[in-house]
Amino acid sequence: MKIKVLIIEDDPITSLDLKETLIDEGMDVIGIARSVVQAKELIGKNTPDALLVDINLEGDDDGIDLVRSLLFPLPVVYLTANSDEQTVKRAMGTNPGSFLTKPYDERDVFIALELAFKNHNRESLGINENKPKPFLFLKNGNRFEKVKISEINYLKAEGSYTKFVTENAEYMLSSNLNTVSSKIDTGNFMRIHRSYVVNIENVTGLDNDYVFFGEENIPISRNYKEDVGRILKKIS
Repeated sequence: MKIKVLIIEDDPITSLDLKETLIDEGMDVIGIARSVVQAKELIGKNTPDALLVDINLEGDDDGIDLVRSLLFPLPVVYLTANSDEQTVKRAMGTNPGSFLTKPYDERDVFIALELAFKNHNRESLGINENKPKPFLFLKNGNRFEKVKISEINYLKAEGSYTKFVTENAEYMLSSNLNTVSSKIDTGNFMRIHRSYVVNIENVTGLDNDYVFFGEENIPISRNYKEDVGRILKKIS
């Protein structure tokens, strides 16, 4: 899955150069906004995974005002010609992933966005906290939804991503299965396959080969067969 980036930059030449650079690096540029108003409209239509924000924009509000107004936090990289103390202080108050000054190195912009995106996901999982959160905010289409850990039926590895599956929805997060499962484990999650970790509390049945969630079955691999007895004890 490509990281979806919204570029917020009022200079047409700079914005097009940035778009070309990010596409060449394998990112998906979902739009270019030249003002806070345009940015809010684009975010409402197609929530990005990350924002590349110039501070000086068309209109009364600037890029920092935009980031402050977001209802849900998004990973942000500021890209600006302004590096005076007051501007930097205002920007840092929004907890950006990075702050780059113009003129910029194209590779640095890509690296900053990728790091901001990955660190944001780590914070969503509570990796930087001593106590894991009982819930996550996970992206579903164009919005973020609050998902209780207890409502997650299972996790599935999807390359460098992890799919979260509840009874009624599916979500994707850019963290691998090992990282995710170790950070949300409440004692109820058990690995039964290289690609699957299940929430034992939500299991509705099992046999020698599968764990069931209603009509849905999840395979138990040979290497984890011995754990079936432990699952039975937990759900009996």
